[in-house]
Amino acid sequence: MTTKTILFLLCCCSYLISSVTLAGGASVIGNGAGIVENNIQFGYSSLPDLVSECLRTSRCEISPSEAKSLSKMLTVLSINASNAERIVYVSEKENPGFFDTGVNEKHRIAKTGLTPSDPIYINTDLLYNEKGQPNLDLPTIVSILLHEVGHQTGEQNHAFLDIIGSKLKKMLSQKLDIHSIVLSDDSYLEVTIINHKFPFLISDLMISWQGVGTKNLSQAINTSITCTEGDLSGLEIFNGHFTSISISEADKKIGFGIWINLSCYSETENKSFVETKSMELEIGKDLSVKILNFGDL
Repeated sequence: MTTKTILFLLCCCSYLISSVTLAGGASVIGNGAGIVENNIQFGYSSLPDLVSECLRTSRCEISPSEAKSLSKMLTVLSINASNAERIVYVSEKENPGFFDTGVNEKHRIAKTGLTPSDPIYINTDLLYNEKGQPNLDLPTIVSILLHEVGHQTGEQNHAFLDIIGSKLKKMLSQKLDIHSIVLSDDSYLEVTIINHKFPFLISDLMISWQGVGTKNLSQAINTSITCTEGDLSGLEIFNGHFTSISISEADKKIGFGIWINLSCYSETENKSFVETKSMELEIGKDLSVKILNFGDL
C-alpha cells in the first residue's frame, strides 16, 4: 500500500469519525432550501442521464479508462437513487477542520469516502456570496458531484476525476441557457433552460428564487402545449427573456417569455414536422406560475 493510499484512507477514517460526532450534535443539516442546495439535488438526480449520454455518444470525448470509471459511477448512482442521505450539508465555520482533507486541500467544498454508502458532505459556507447570491452554477455543481461519486467507486486519483468532471461540465454547459435578475439586495431570480437531445429531445425549465427555493416547470409546460396537427414527440425551448417586472411590498411577479420548437408527428400522414410557438409565463415570488399566453410566433 502506497503512502498516498494510506494518507487518503486516514483522511476518510477521520471524516467518518467526525461525521458521527456531528450527527450526535445535530450540526449536520439533512437538506437545504436555498437555490444552490436545490440545484445540488437536481444535479445529482441528473447525473445518471448525463453519464449515460457521455458513455453512449461522442459528446464527452472520453477515453476507455474514463468510460470504465463512468460505468462504475452509474452503479453507485443507481444504489443511491432513493437515498435521502446521499447529500449532507455541513458548515465548516461551525465544525472547524471538517473539510481539511490534506495539506493542499484546505476548505474543500465537498468530500466523501470510498464506498457507495458514504454520504457526500457539502460545505455550506462556500455556497453563497456575502449578498446571498449563488457561488456555484449548475455545470460546476455537476462536476463536483461527479468527482465525489467517483471516489465512492474507490477511485482515489483527484486529477483523473477532475478531468472526467470537466468533460461532463462542458457537455452540460452547451445545453444551458441561464437568465438571472437581481431585484434587490435580498431578492434574486434565476431561470434555467436545459435542452436535452439524449435519449429524447426534451427541455427542462427551472425557476429559482433566492430565499424561497427552486421549482421545475417542465411538466406544467409539457401538459399545456399541443401541436396544431399531429402528436407532440419532442420539444426544445429557446430565446428565454424577461418581459415585465412588478414589484411591491406585498407582491413580486416577473414575466418571462420563451419560444418553443415543437416536434410533431402525424400518424395519418406518416410525417414529422416542426412548429414554433411562443409562451409567456408569470412567475410569483412564492414560485407560483401562470401561463399568460401560448400561440404562434
